[in-house]
Amino acid sequence: MRSKNAFYNLIASLGFELFIFVMGLIIPRFVILSYGDEVNGLTQTINRLLSLIKLIQAGAVGASIYQMYKPVAEDDYYTQSSILKSSKKFFNKTGAIYLSIALSVGLAYGFYLQDANLSVFEIFLSFAILALNGSLSFFFTSRYDIYFSAHQKRYVMLIISFIERATYYALLIFIMVQDLPFMAMYFALLTAGLLSVAVNAILFKRATKNKLQKVDENETFIIKDRKYLMMSSIGNESITAAPTVLVTTFVGLAYSSVFAVYSMIFVSMKTIINSVQLSISSIFGNLVATSKDEKIARVFNLVTFVFFMLGALLASCSAFLFMPFIKLYTAGFIGVNYVWPILSIFVVVYIALFSVYILYAFVSNIYGLFKLNCKITLSVGLVGVIVSALCTWLFGMPYVMVGVLLYYVISSIVLMGYLKKNIAWFNFKKLIRRILLLIALPTASYILSTLNLITVSGWMQWFVVALIFALAVMVVIIVYGLIFEIQELKSLIAYAKTILGRKKKVKKDA
Repeated sequence: MRSKNAFYNLIASLGFELFIFVMGLIIPRFVILSYGDEVNGLTQTINRLLSLIKLIQAGAVGASIYQMYKPVAEDDYYTQSSILKSSKKFFNKTGAIYLSIALSVGLAYGFYLQDANLSVFEIFLSFAILALNGSLSFFFTSRYDIYFSAHQKRYVMLIISFIERATYYALLIFIMVQDLPFMAMYFALLTAGLLSVAVNAILFKRATKNKLQKVDENETFIIKDRKYLMMSSIGNESITAAPTVLVTTFVGLAYSSVFAVYSMIFVSMKTIINSVQLSISSIFGNLVATSKDEKIARVFNLVTFVFFMLGALLASCSAFLFMPFIKLYTAGFIGVNYVWPILSIFVVVYIALFSVYILYAFVSNIYGLFKLNCKITLSVGLVGVIVSALCTWLFGMPYVMVGVLLYYVISSIVLMGYLKKNIAWFNFKKLIRRILLLIALPTASYILSTLNLITVSGWMQWFVVALIFALAVMVVIIVYGLIFEIQELKSLIAYAKTILGRKKKVKKDA
C-alpha cells in the first residue's frame, strides 16, 4: 500500500506540475502582451507577498501532518479527530489575521506603487481579491490537506488542484479574448478557488464518513512545535519572495515582470523537486517510525541518489535551454530588456542547490527538528535577504539572487552537520561524487550553450532540441550510475517493477 500510494502521489504530482509548467509558460506571455509589463509585475508581486503571509497556514499544516503520522498508522481516529479540530480552530484565527495583514499591505503598496497606469484603488482591490482567495486555504482547505496528506493520499488534493487551475485558465483565456479589464483575472482566480473548496468538501466528507469522532469541546490537542515550523516556512518563503519584492521596491514593476519570467523557470523546477519530495515524505516518515536504522539508511541512500540526479537533470537542461527560451518567449515584447545571461546562471545554480537543500530539510522535519530549522532559517535567511538587497543596490537586478544562493549553501551545510552528529543511520555515502556530478553536468551544459552550435528559430525546434538534450543528459546520468552507483540503479529498477507488477496484478484480478 505504501508503494502504491507513493506511486499515485508521484504520478499525480508530476502530471499536475507538468500542466502548471506548460500553462505557466503560456499565460504570463499573453498577460504581458494584453495588459503590459506593469500589470504582470503587479500580479507577481502581490502573489509573492501574499504567499509570504500565507506561510503561516502552510507551516501549521506541516506540523499537523507530522502529528498525524502515528495515529494514522495505529488507526486512532479519535486522536486524528482531535488534531483536525485543533487545527481548524487555529486556522480560523490565523485566517482573520492573514486577511487583516494582506489588506494593510495592499493599501500601503497601493500608495507606494501608484502611477499614471495604476491607481491606488486598482492596486488595493487587486490585493483584496487575491487575499480573499488565499484565505480559502485557512478557512476550508487546510484540514482537507492534513487528512489526505497524512493518509498518503495527496493525489486527491492534486486532482482537485488540477480542476481548480484548469477552471482558472479557461476563464482567464476568455477574459483576455474578450479584452476585459485586468481586474477580471483576479475574479477568475477567486471563482476557481471557490469551486476547489466545494469539491474538497465533498471528497473529504466521503473519505471521513463514519470515521471521525466527536471531540469534547473543552479538549484541545496541542500541536507540538507548530510555531517553529510556521516560522521556518515563513522564513523559507521570505527567501523565495525576497528577490521579487526587492526588484519591485528598488528597480520597478517593469523589471519585476522581467524577473518573473526568469523565476517562472526556477519555480517550476523547484516545484518538480518538491513534488518528488512530497510524494515520498509521508512514506519515509512512516518508515522512520517503524523500521530499523539499517533499512532507513539504505532507503535514504536511494532517495539521495534520486534527488541529486533529478537536480543534475533539471539544472543541466535549464543551463542549455534557458537563453533560447527567453529569446523566443519575449519576442514581440515592447519595453524593458528581458535578456540577462547572468541572471540565467544564477537560476541554474539555484535549481542545483535547492535539490540538495530540500533533501536534508525534509529529513529534519520528519524527525520533528522544527526548532532547529527555525533557527537556521531565520538567522541565515535574514543574512540572505540583506545580501540580496545590497547586491541589487550595488550591482543591479540580476544579482538579487546572490543572497538566496548563499542561504541554501549555508543551510544545507548546517543541516548536514547536525543530522550526521545526532542521527545514528545518517551518512555521507557517495556524497562527494554526487556533488561533483551536480556541478559538472550543468557547467558543461552551459558551456555548450555558449558555443551556439544549434540555432533555435522557433518553438517546435526548441521543443525538439529540449527533448534530445534531456535524453542525452539522462544517458550520461545512467552511464554514471552504471559506473559508480549500480546498486542504486538496480534498486530503482526493482522498485519500478514492483509498482508495475502490482498494477498488472490488480488488472488481472479485476
